[in-house]
Formats: sequence, C-alpha cells, structure tokens
Amino acid sequence: HTLDNSVYEQLSRLEAHNPITPASSKALVTSLIEVEWKETMDTKECPICLESYSKGEKIKMTECLHSFHKPCISEWFKVSKQCPICKHEHQ
Repeated sequence: HTLDNSVYEQLSRLEAHNPITPASSKALVTSLIEVEWKETMDTKECPICLESYSKGEKIKMTECLHSFHKPCISEWFKVSKQCPICKHEHQ
C-alpha cells in the first residue's frame, strides 16, 4: 500500500501545523479496532491509498467507524490526529 505524492504532500503540510510524536501516533494506531474485511462491508477500498481491500484482510477501524489499511492510517497518524474522512479528533 503506497501513498501517492499528493497525499504525502497533504500529510507534510499538516505536520507543520500539528506535530505528533512517534509514540503518540503508534498509540493511536494500537488503540484502533482491527477487523477482518468482508465483502459485505460498505467500504471496499482504503480511502487513503485507494487500493481495494482483500477478503480476509485485517483492517483498522477508527472510533468514528472509518476503515483503513494499517500502514496507511499509521502514516496518517504520524502527522494528524484527525480522521482523514470526517476530521474527528482521535485521542
């Protein structure tokens, strides 16, 4: 799962305004619920990298119920505590 340059640039801009320590970003990711993706789920792809989920793949769910690949949301939380979809502030 790779982040394209435009997403990386957005993350870099956010980092300048909201620095987050590596420990806090790791804690955020660890606190997320991990679920197995099923074809019956509404979300079919990671909204960060736009790659489709695979049947049986483990994905991370935020408390606001958005799902992401673990590596994608891990990178996101390095620069922002906000959900990339709804802007909910994660603690």
